[in-house]
Amino acid sequence: KYSLSSLYVVFWISKAGNLSAFIELVKDIYKLSSSFPSDEKYALVQQINKAAVLVASNIAEGTSRNRYQEKIHFIDISYSSLMEIVCQTEIAFEFGYLKKDVFENTSKKAKNYR
Repeated sequence: KYSLSSLYVVFWISKAGNLSAFIELVKDIYKLSSSFPSDEKYALVQQINKAAVLVASNIAEGTSRNRYQEKIHFIDISYSSLMEIVCQTEIAFEFGYLKKDVFENTSKKAKNYR
């Protein structure tokens, strides 16, 4: 029942061996969101920071699981959080919170994990 995503899961699990790359993503997102307006502190800032932490956290939890189906579950959640980051950086760009080069660089980094 997981055959459609099996290559994608293997890819993510292999990337997950380098958890420090996902920790770097968290640091990048926190730094980026710190420049957002203060009225976004409990909205977009909180949402994008949480998504970044969830990417790394679910990678860590998924790779610690013994059953393949559990690994798939957590990697899938992590990937969904990554796509939230892509969406939220685009929203931030559209609202003028990010310069085009910063948006493109961040989006490229996030999409690189796909």
